[in-house]
Amino acid sequence: MKQIKWLWSQMKGYRTQYVFLLILLMIPVIMQLQNPIISQMIVDQVILKIPEQKGNMEELIDKLIRLLALMISLMVVRTFVWRFGIIGVERCGQKFLYDFKRQMFHKLQNLDRGFYKRNETGDLMTRLTSDAEMGKHGIVALLRGFMECFTLYMATAIYMFSKNVILTLGLMVFTPIIFVVTYKFSKTARPYYMRLREKLSKMNSNAQENIEANRVIKAFAREDYEEKKFKERNEDFREANITASFVWLRFYPAIEGFSQALPIVVLVVGGIFLMNGKISAGTFLAFNSLCWTLAAPMRNMGMLVNDTQRFMASIDKLMELDAAEPTVKNREGELVVKEKLEGKIEFRDVSVKLEHTDVLEHVNFTIQPGETIALMGPTGSGKTTMINCINRFIDVTGGAVLIDDIDVRDYDIDVLRKNIGIANQDVFLFSDTINRNIAFGNTMLRSNKIERVAKLARADFVWRMQNGFDTMIGERGTGLSGGQKQRLALARAIAINPSVLILDDTTSAVDMNTESEIRDNLLGMSGNATKIIIAQRYFSAMKADRIFILDHGSIAEMGSHKELLRQGGYYQEIYLLQRGVSSLEEDEEDRRNLSDTSEESNNGMGVRVHG
Repeated sequence: MKQIKWLWSQMKGYRTQYVFLLILLMIPVIMQLQNPIISQMIVDQVILKIPEQKGNMEELIDKLIRLLALMISLMVVRTFVWRFGIIGVERCGQKFLYDFKRQMFHKLQNLDRGFYKRNETGDLMTRLTSDAEMGKHGIVALLRGFMECFTLYMATAIYMFSKNVILTLGLMVFTPIIFVVTYKFSKTARPYYMRLREKLSKMNSNAQENIEANRVIKAFAREDYEEKKFKERNEDFREANITASFVWLRFYPAIEGFSQALPIVVLVVGGIFLMNGKISAGTFLAFNSLCWTLAAPMRNMGMLVNDTQRFMASIDKLMELDAAEPTVKNREGELVVKEKLEGKIEFRDVSVKLEHTDVLEHVNFTIQPGETIALMGPTGSGKTTMINCINRFIDVTGGAVLIDDIDVRDYDIDVLRKNIGIANQDVFLFSDTINRNIAFGNTMLRSNKIERVAKLARADFVWRMQNGFDTMIGERGTGLSGGQKQRLALARAIAINPSVLILDDTTSAVDMNTESEIRDNLLGMSGNATKIIIAQRYFSAMKADRIFILDHGSIAEMGSHKELLRQGGYYQEIYLLQRGVSSLEEDEEDRRNLSDTSEESNNGMGVRVHG
């Protein structure tokens, strides 16, 4: 089966050890026959020989002591071998769990946004936890369980055949029936356990989403609604679990009934053979004692098949995750590795199609190193898609994006992204100290450098906190305002000393005075970083060297603040709207009136002070 092959492929490095341990564990399984066999020897060779000794019991007592000593010795050996084997197999299971989680975490770090768009976080967490645990369960318990059942059944059958063929065949007549029932159960149960796995994933996704959106839920007083929704998911999972369990219970009575019939066969057929002298009393006792070693494998087989259906459903999910590949990855062959990029950016006839929709169409422009560019445009015009092409969060479907005259697809992705600092509007901060959040991109950053970039980002509120830069912040920045989170994200982007600095509406949650100070600080930054600013306010864009206006995936306007105001179009409309005037002439008149009012105020103050 493909699931077993996949699991086997994940066990590189310790397969030989695992196989050895499984074989070793079959020894104590076979040794489970020792007590019935030795008991048969005690009955036939000691107890039934008592009348023949005529009072001279020393030889029989000596034999009894030897047999009992053998039984105890074998029990001790069996216990130690079993303990050694179980510990070893458990270690193999833990090794799989550790290696798989490490590999999958590495894979998740490299998968692109498209994968996360298709898969919910709760489902991925289920795969890394309960599904991975089920994979370990397959290594530690399921495969071993099937081998134990087969070994115990065959060892018992061989011994019984050596004693009496007809009685053994009478006991084994139920075996094919039990196997047929078990096979039918395995075919019937699979869809139910697949459905159960999906219900678990949906319930976990709902819980994870609810925890993340806790503030929104409270803000809209929707706790009751969310509790009701989770209750429905929980009930769906419970119903799926009950249904899957009832499938097993439909087949369990047949398996259990046929297994329990074996002692009856021994009592009836074996009793007749004993009375006819075809078997000894010791053999009858051994057969009666060994009924459970013949019945247990058949009974356990049903439960193992039940667990196997859960195992298969989980392994399918693990295989799907393991097979996932990023659409954006390094090309094969030699890649360009430059420690520091200059920051020249060129879009050469770039087109991007996402989900069968043209997002960018034949975009052409060049940004020189150190230049500051502002991107503006209506929602959905392609601004974020454009910057995502620069750091290869997505790849272009036509044309090429070049940095320093080299196609970004020819760079090593890690080298490319280490040279690009980005601060998004939707800020993600880690549950850690402020200084570690700022130094996330460069963990070797010293305290004075952390403080310097915090000043550039106007994160002055940090100094007012009780623990300063050692203050712990909650997950996603819980406890900080939107503006504070944005300023920390900006400091984090600046801290890596990037060749290209991308600000995706990073100052939308700060006041205009603070934004003006941040803008001036960025313009006065040391180094020659190329800056790309996505803005919704003209105030954020007006001091840029050039402003690009995007509309329906193309550049509709391009120029400086003054040039675009003279051209008319989208930028002028936004400017007038945000200024609260209807024309540039009215705006100019307002500016003159404001200037006159300010001058009169200053003169008045001067007179009063002079007086």
